[in-house]
Amino acid sequence: MRLFRLSLAMRTLESIYSTTTDLYSLKPSKTQ
Repeated sequence: MRLFRLSLAMRTLESIYSTTTDLYSLKPSKTQ
């Protein structure tokens, strides 16, 4: 059960990280 929770948290962090990186990658293209 603990392992499942850990993997779930890691997946959530991964999704948040991917979304933030996508937003940062979109910012420069908008300014150009």
